[in-house]
Amino acid sequence: MLRPSPIPIPDRSEDDARMREMPPERRLAIVDAVCRTAASLLEVNRSRERVLAHREPMPASSEAHWARLRRAARRPFQAA
Repeated sequence: MLRPSPIPIPDRSEDDARMREMPPERRLAIVDAVCRTAASLLEVNRSRERVLAHREPMPASSEAHWARLRRAARRPFQAA
């Protein structure tokens, strides 16, 4: 039987809705800022090489979705 998490899980629905409504340029700026912050943190991390070498296996459902996306990207674009 699963026990409740001791850490409260926040309701992310407002954040999710705000991100969906955000223009792509703004979302890209946020992703860019997060990546730059991560790079800055890695620069000072004593375990940098271990962190960068770590790979988690992708779930089978994600592998299948990724394969579908790659196949779709290879098909010629057809305007609706």
